[in-house]
Amino acid sequence: HAPKVGARHGPVAMMLHALDDPRQTAWLWVKFARPLYESGFSVVMLDLPGFGGSTMRNQDITEVGQWHHMAHLVVQSAMDELLVDKVHVVAARGAWDIFVQLLQSAPHRLA
Repeated sequence: HAPKVGARHGPVAMMLHALDDPRQTAWLWVKFARPLYESGFSVVMLDLPGFGGSTMRNQDITEVGQWHHMAHLVVQSAMDELLVDKVHVVAARGAWDIFVQLLQSAPHRLA
């Protein structure tokens, strides 16, 4: 579990990495995190299921096809765990459709 957000106030940027290469992880965003943080954002670099050190149902290797249709729920679950109501989404190629899923299912969660 990630630490709870609460020490910082202000906007939250949720960074979503590409889905087309299993070597893609949240670390894709490391060069962007510091400038965003310094400009007042709290930055969440989410490893989606099967990428980086993340798991789904305690399985280390998870095919994107197993969860992609409910990717918006994965993101919302992470937001709930972190006590984040709204996020600004920054999505790499292939992850833009997760933003579209969020826009369609939970527009109130987008800043």
